[in-house]
Amino acid sequence: MEFSDPLHSKGVNLADHAYLHAGGKGINGSMLLSNLGIHSTVLSFLGGFTGSYIEEQIGFYSFIDNQSTKISEPNRINVKVKDGPEYVLNTKGPAIPEEAQQDLLSHLDHLKKEDYVMICGRAANGIDITFLYEIADRVNEAGAK
Repeated sequence: MEFSDPLHSKGVNLADHAYLHAGGKGINGSMLLSNLGIHSTVLSFLGGFTGSYIEEQIGFYSFIDNQSTKISEPNRINVKVKDGPEYVLNTKGPAIPEEAQQDLLSHLDHLKKEDYVMICGRAANGIDITFLYEIADRVNEAGAK
C-alpha cells in the first residue's frame, strides 16, 4: 500500500495505491527464471484463498511447473505500507501437517543429476530441521545440486 498523506492512529488511513503480488522467495525465483525462458518446478504448500491466488498467478508463467502440495489453512498474508518509511506486517502463516510434508518430499523422488534445488524463505510452522535434512538427503541421493 502507498499513502500520500501521513498515517495517523485515529480514523481510517485510505491508501492511494494497493498492489497484490503472489510470491515468496522461491516462487519469485521461479517467476524470474520463467521470464528468462528457463523451466523450473515449484514445490510449496498452498492453501485457502491466498493459496488459490498464488496458484492462479503461477499459472501465468509458461515455464513453471507447479507441483505444490495442498493444505487446508490459508497461506500467510504480508502487508507492506509505504508512508515515508516502509512498514512490513506479516501474519504467522499456516501450520504444515506431517502428511503434507511427506507429499512434498515424494516429489523429490523424481530428481535427476542435472536438477538444482533451492530451499527459500522462512520455515513454515510445523516444519523442523529434520524436514530440511530429509530434503538434503534426497537431493544428494539423486546426485542433484
